[in-house]
Amino acid sequence: MTTIDENAFFDCGFSSITIPSSVTRIEDSVFECCRNLLSIVIPDSVTDIEDGAFSQCVNLADVTLPIALTELKGVFRGCKSLKEIEIPESVTVIGSEAFLGCSNLEKIRIPDSVKKIGSAAFQSCSLLKSVIIPDTVESIDTSAFRSCRELTDIRLPKSLAEIPNFAFLYCQSLRR
Repeated sequence: MTTIDENAFFDCGFSSITIPSSVTRIEDSVFECCRNLLSIVIPDSVTDIEDGAFSQCVNLADVTLPIALTELKGVFRGCKSLKEIEIPESVTVIGSEAFLGCSNLEKIRIPDSVKKIGSAAFQSCSLLKSVIIPDTVESIDTSAFRSCRELTDIRLPKSLAEIPNFAFLYCQSLRR
């Protein structure tokens, strides 16, 4: 088995998953709404995780991402128990809605490999306090950090050509 197909385990009741090392691709919404899922280790064989793969896994708190992943799509949308995540150095794009609504996300390190942060990528990450965006980032899309109410410190790279509409809308705590 190399692919786990779309919606294969949608709304399942397990608390942990072991994905075989033969898997290279996880399709859309495979584990979406698995409310009992607490942790996941995604093997390094996985190079592609599609949109919504772990969306609305509201109790998912511990995630290990594979080292060869190049893009984080809307993978963790609504994962409210996720407090921190290590993004691999191989990731070049943090896609649209990657962490939208991860309301308990406190810590994120954006690696130097990232060139683009998609729209609403971190929108409504209410507890996110500080973000350092590396100099390699060339674009940030609209609403990328919208409604990050506790965000106090953001460091923008010199390489950034523009700050788009609503990028930091409702970031009332932003001081610098």
